[in-house]
Amino acid sequence: TANSLNNPFQKDCAINKTWAAESNKPAPFGDYISFEKTNPFSQPIVAEVKAIAPGSCGQSYQLTAKVQDVLAVQNGVVVPSVQAVSFYYWYDTDGDGTANDVGGVWTNAADATLTASTLNSWSASWNASGLAKGKYLIGVQAVDDNTKVDDGMVPSGVNNRTFSYVAGDNSAGNEIYFNFL
Repeated sequence: TANSLNNPFQKDCAINKTWAAESNKPAPFGDYISFEKTNPFSQPIVAEVKAIAPGSCGQSYQLTAKVQDVLAVQNGVVVPSVQAVSFYYWYDTDGDGTANDVGGVWTNAADATLTASTLNSWSASWNASGLAKGKYLIGVQAVDDNTKVDDGMVPSGVNNRTFSYVAGDNSAGNEIYFNFL
């Protein structure tokens, strides 16, 4: 809750770490909650997936994802708790935009790196030039780090993971086609 729309730090929150609030820096908070769920989301949330086609054949796709999760405090600095993000592809043989093709499998395309000066933007370069001509879906797997907890808390021992993929909506520019052999 907030008692001011102008001051982001006039909120109800608690953290058992040493941290100095500044309006131009991120604030640490716990698991994401929903007013439609009784429990918080413990796994990372893949909020956005994009694939930008190369300018010409033989070049790599630029893959990006926004992954939200708990923000932790280490030595007084807010850091992300996502430890790994990977992009996967699925050959959509029937072209319906869903990962339901018999014999289909999600295959690792590239491991992502956290974009500098961000807490939730991940990117990778994917060279798909060796793949067959056709339509592909792009998926993202994100894994958090259960050891990033407040002082006095015991890590759960489980690194939560989630998987999300871009459904084939060509109007949004999310489909990936290879028009070369």
